[in-house]
Amino acid sequence: MVLWIAVQAAALLVMALLPVGGLVLAVAGSVVWAVGKVLADVAITITATAGVDADDRGLGAGLVATSQEVGRALGLGVLTAVVTARAGALAGTRDELAALLDGLRWGLRAGVVFLAAALVVVLGGLRARDGNDQRESGKAWTSADHRRRSTRGEAGVRHPSG
Repeated sequence: MVLWIAVQAAALLVMALLPVGGLVLAVAGSVVWAVGKVLADVAITITATAGVDADDRGLGAGLVATSQEVGRALGLGVLTAVVTARAGALAGTRDELAALLDGLRWGLRAGVVFLAAALVVVLGGLRARDGNDQRESGKAWTSADHRRRSTRGEAGVRHPSG
């Protein structure tokens, strides 16, 4: 997962540094970014649902997908604001195409910063998870555990962490 997020960041950085006539590099960077994104999404879903009970795996995958979609919508809004602000600031000083291209470069750089922050979060989260899984230590109950206990008349049994 870390590798694919880094691939996305590298592709955005390549596109952010392109000259005006760099269409071939822009297309290549877009393809590399897309491959990194798809593989990162798969790795994120697998990692997020790895310790989840089979009965709850669909719910876990749905929560991951929803979080990704909301994050993408918010991120797109921020990146659009960066591009628009930079292009607007340069509108009177350069021709329109150069101002837009510079705005796009700033937006791509902001995307690199977001992906770098994602790498920090992922690396921190993966390290915190190693050897600290509540399910392995017997402290967490899944919803399947609650259903089994309630069908056996044990609804008043306290959760191990409480």
